[in-house]
Amino acid sequence: MTSPSPRIAGFTAIASLLVLGACGGTRLPESAFNQRVITTTGPAGSDGTGLPGGTGTGTGSGQGGTGTGGSGLGGTGSGGSGLGGTGSGTGGSGTSGTGGGGTTGGTGNNGSGQTKTKSGGTVKNTASDRGVTPTSINVCNVVTKGGPFGPYQFTPSYYGAAAYFQALNAAGGVNGRKVNFVTHPDDGSDSGNLQQIHTCIDQNNAFAFVANDIYQYAGAGYVNQKGIPDIGGAPISTAYYLYPHLFAIYGDHTPRNGKTLGDNGYNYRTDQDALFLKDKQHVTHVGVVFYDQASSQYGANNIENEFKTAGVKVTPYQVNLGLPNFQSVVAQMKSDGVDIVADAIDLNGSQKLCQAIEQNGAFLKQMKVKLSTVANWTSSLGNDLKSTPGCLGKSWVDSQSANFADSSNPQVAAYNAAMRKYFPSDLPHNHQFGLEGWAAAMWFTDAARSCGANLTRVCVEKFMNRPQPYSARGLMETPLTSFKLYSSSYAVGAHRQCVSMAQWSLSKHTWVTRASLQHDCYTAKGFKFQLTPPT
Repeated sequence: MTSPSPRIAGFTAIASLLVLGACGGTRLPESAFNQRVITTTGPAGSDGTGLPGGTGTGTGSGQGGTGTGGSGLGGTGSGGSGLGGTGSGTGGSGTSGTGGGGTTGGTGNNGSGQTKTKSGGTVKNTASDRGVTPTSINVCNVVTKGGPFGPYQFTPSYYGAAAYFQALNAAGGVNGRKVNFVTHPDDGSDSGNLQQIHTCIDQNNAFAFVANDIYQYAGAGYVNQKGIPDIGGAPISTAYYLYPHLFAIYGDHTPRNGKTLGDNGYNYRTDQDALFLKDKQHVTHVGVVFYDQASSQYGANNIENEFKTAGVKVTPYQVNLGLPNFQSVVAQMKSDGVDIVADAIDLNGSQKLCQAIEQNGAFLKQMKVKLSTVANWTSSLGNDLKSTPGCLGKSWVDSQSANFADSSNPQVAAYNAAMRKYFPSDLPHNHQFGLEGWAAAMWFTDAARSCGANLTRVCVEKFMNRPQPYSARGLMETPLTSFKLYSSSYAVGAHRQCVSMAQWSLSKHTWVTRASLQHDCYTAKGFKFQLTPPT
């Protein structure tokens, strides 16, 4: 069952709200987004996390940033962090930044150039495909850092993938090959995206893309034309439901033939999240708040259909995009008996909605859950909603991946340990999308590892197209994360699906797991929804 529900509903509501302006200030200068490279290597081995064992001996490379130990997406000198590589790693160093502008760290050593066989021997690697040498693999990433969304909306997936590849390379890489992970952030425009996609393919000779998170994926057609695998990308653009070389992080089960979008223009969702809230939180009436704007309405329709499929009463509440009157909406929801609020609006709107809820004490008491999109599943929400603690404490989120803040999951713990090591300055804005970027890098790594010494794009895509679902060792929901083709009659049937939901804890100042992929599962019903053509 394909279920792009959390991301599509959330980002269709957010992605085109350009007139709203940024939700927060930019933390870094334009110069901080030059090309970034991660290149650390070391001896091979293996462990249960999917990362080879061992200790890295190479050095990171990345544009200098704000000085020794400083932070920012642009990277730093020795021991710093950012959207560039870092100067860390055993024996590795980068020159300390001076006056806010450090120099580029050194390049790490190559991999061993050999792949270990099951019998204990070794096979020499070859330059088996574009972007591949016996000792390295060129992998590219594009995330949107421009536009009005602030620096944290689209970049977290890069951090998660970069942290994974840092740890991977420090432990030996993939079958003796290091991963040269380069990112080229775009400015949110079609032309900007095309430029960065061409840079990755034509100049960096990319073997694959990993963990893309792009507002306007204008270059998707070129990626597909060149046959470059795009693995674990965020399906903001419906190009992920059109092109066969694009593999969304949540999987898909429609044809992706490059001609027809989805299943004759449709895709499918399931209602397990609504079933969980109905069963465990005893919600009876959901109020869906949205703007009088096409993409916000689109997201609201998906939310409405899910709860209706689960047998929960739904009332939509539309507000004016330019002059939203949330106080009036909240008063009406109180009168209508709404006990769960779901929104298809941006963070700025969500803050104002929470203010209106907080001011209406009777409705705040009546409301059991304030359900937000996965876009708000971030460590910074406590600060974003600090003036409305009542609404904050009832804030819930859902996705198809495990709670990034729940380190009782060993894989989540590994992710957070890597983030603390490689990107400590980003921890205040740690995000669910960061964990999904980590999972995307793991997916690529397992696909590449399956190829042995003869690493090719054909082999990687064969792994991606396997009928078996990919759980990223318990981080992603199965059976969703595969690209097995389902018939429309099967997709709208009833199937076992599991739930991942978290609630903000005022006492712990973080997200606590309320539903886990391992324990909270339901016989969910599917329903179809119409896809909009990619832009």
